[in-house]
Amino acid sequence: YIHWFLSGEDLEPKDVGARFTPASETLAWAAKFYGRVCRDYALEVLALGGLYIAGGLAAQNPEMLAHANFRGEFLNSPTMAHILAKIPVLLIDNQDSGLWGAAFLGQQIFHQC
Repeated sequence: YIHWFLSGEDLEPKDVGARFTPASETLAWAAKFYGRVCRDYALEVLALGGLYIAGGLAAQNPEMLAHANFRGEFLNSPTMAHILAKIPVLLIDNQDSGLWGAAFLGQQIFHQC
């Protein structure tokens, strides 16, 4: 919807992502909103060990996490910026990460039986 609002073009999400360039206004706004959501989540769960992002929008558009608006909005907190600055934000690019997590949980359950 961001791209539609900014340009008037009604495109599929994959087509919007394909048009991302470093100067893209859509990318700038998407990075800002994604940074805000990640900031709120990191503070909610106090992700001091890091915020690991897998799949979805970020996996398909990794340039969003590298955009200055993402980091700027992630750190945008008058009272918690010092904590947020210590939280690494990492993109997991292994497509099988969910499968490995499920296998690990299965192993733990198996050993409890």
